[in-house]
Amino acid sequence: MSYAHAPALVGLALAAAGLAGCAGFTRAGVGTPANPEQLLSEARGPDENRKLHTDLIRQMIDEDRLYAALAHLKAQEQRFGDTLELTLLRAEIQRKLGRKVAAEANYKSLLNTPYAGYAQHGLGLIYAGQDLALGSKYLQRAVDLRPTDARMRNDLGYAQMRQHKLTQARLNLATAYQLDSGFELARNNYIVVLLLDGDERSARQVAGESRITRDELGRLRAQAAALDAGDTQRADASAATTTAGGFSRRSVDIGSGGG
Repeated sequence: MSYAHAPALVGLALAAAGLAGCAGFTRAGVGTPANPEQLLSEARGPDENRKLHTDLIRQMIDEDRLYAALAHLKAQEQRFGDTLELTLLRAEIQRKLGRKVAAEANYKSLLNTPYAGYAQHGLGLIYAGQDLALGSKYLQRAVDLRPTDARMRNDLGYAQMRQHKLTQARLNLATAYQLDSGFELARNNYIVVLLLDGDERSARQVAGESRITRDELGRLRAQAAALDAGDTQRADASAATTTAGGFSRRSVDIGSGGG
């Protein structure tokens, strides 16, 4: 739930609770006491309820509560009907669960919709697991459609870095970092590509600005050394830690479509 809605929703919840506490309060002449949650839901309206429920699903995906997210997605579909956004969220869940065939089909169904950029990104992440060059093509298409999306820039830059395309990787990772300086994964990948490119000064500068610890910087150096030596297995193991670089582990931030 967005914090911007919190004051209004709290006020509504308190009002609903207060009304429900009145012994004589009933709904539309029916002798059944009103349910506070029902009152709050009706006060928000269907559009706001749909948005809040969708935000909850997205949060569950980001927290890897994937089965819970899928259950809520089905409930959302039953209540409001299927939408392009729900198709995208379903594909995100399926991709993270390893159901690649189903995820691929759902992403492809969105390629000619306003969600095409997100679909290209999801396909790129699926394909990059087996073929970095192919995955990079789809990730590039995603960035072309959504050039200001920091997560898409990060994932394209990381795929390029894995292929030792350092000039391209540095550009995309620098862009991701500058678009969202609080995005730790993009920052870490940016430091790694700077180290790979031999720019120790810039790597130290970014690390200093971000106030990362000596241990964290050491892990990024280890990842850079592994990539430089072509040891992708060791690099992937390093990327799996919470402080190293890699592909985005959260779902992309879905707005109102638009690519």
